[in-house]
Amino acid sequence: MFNTRHILLAWLAWLLLPWLLSASNISTIPPQVPTWHKYSLAKIANATGGCTNANGCWTVNGGTAVNAAAALTQDIVLFALPAQGSVDTPLRMKTRTACSGAATALITSLGDTASDTYFASGLTYDLTAAVSATNLSNVLPTALGADTSASTNITVTLTTTVNNVDQLATGCAVDFWVKWAILP
Repeated sequence: MFNTRHILLAWLAWLLLPWLLSASNISTIPPQVPTWHKYSLAKIANATGGCTNANGCWTVNGGTAVNAAAALTQDIVLFALPAQGSVDTPLRMKTRTACSGAATALITSLGDTASDTYFASGLTYDLTAAVSATNLSNVLPTALGADTSASTNITVTLTTTVNNVDQLATGCAVDFWVKWAILP
């Protein structure tokens, strides 16, 4: 009825079962599998989170503060795409806290280090509009992957009118979801 092979397989399953069921093994996803990543961009005040700019800074996921520009446009790095990284489609953005302080505040492009419009240009996502479940944008990129096999920064362009980007009120926040993977 039972032969040596059955006993060996049962013993092996008994040994491996705890490892197979451990959370660390179930949740580990190889980098080659495209996964969603969330990047939260927020305007923070001077002397907050390392910001040393009188008119505030931008931070992504609470990371390094970058001075808000005294200009009508600013490219902001969302994240560093590793070497062999490839951005999938689509990208999503949604205001978490409506922006104020400028006549308009728009996301106008998504790109990378070499081209701030690589993934999308001519966008008009309004950061001053009221936050709601339907105030979001799914962007179908004009290009996929990346324009280099080296590591590159993925950027978003913020454009205002009348007042400069640095005049946007502290607390202005928008979330981005990007699906990407590392090619084998």
